[in-house]
Amino acid sequence: MAGLTGSTPVEAFKRFCDHINDLLHVTICDARLTLVIGRDESDRAYVSFRQGGSPIAAKLRSGGWYLYLGQTLGVVRQPDKRWRLRTLSYAYRIQRGPGPNDPSVFRFEYESRDLREYLHPRHHLHIPTRLRIPGTKSKEIDLDKTHIPSGWVTIEELTRFLINEMGVESRTRQWDKMLRQSEDKFREWTGR
Repeated sequence: MAGLTGSTPVEAFKRFCDHINDLLHVTICDARLTLVIGRDESDRAYVSFRQGGSPIAAKLRSGGWYLYLGQTLGVVRQPDKRWRLRTLSYAYRIQRGPGPNDPSVFRFEYESRDLREYLHPRHHLHIPTRLRIPGTKSKEIDLDKTHIPSGWVTIEELTRFLINEMGVESRTRQWDKMLRQSEDKFREWTGR
């Protein structure tokens, strides 16, 4: 499996960032993602919406929603000397404001075991609510701090959720076709 590769780490990072920018721009968002290459580790990069050098949540086309999207990317040198892209972590937050501390409605997160060993699910969801435990009078679980297993959440599925379930308007009526084409590209790159 070739995967998403480049002749240099920067080329692999840029190919990914450009692809996601194109997809989001033609569907739900006017803002552009920024690629930040690691200073000490040129085999790492970070992708997010940014303003004044700091990550922000971008305003979506409708519904008053904002999307924070942050991905830490890495590359691995292949036998053919190309660099294959890997996602080391992601954080997707659907929120009501652009600030990093604005409360989210949903948080989808992932962190590779290459970064940290965890006891909780690596792919998980957080929801800002409390859940009373049945059979007790006062014991509750804070779902904003609980790691609810979610499986891998792709940007395409997140975009589909925002359009279909959260009422965000797409720029094009062909949004589902565009998401399916991007999913096909993702499967080609990852072999999933």
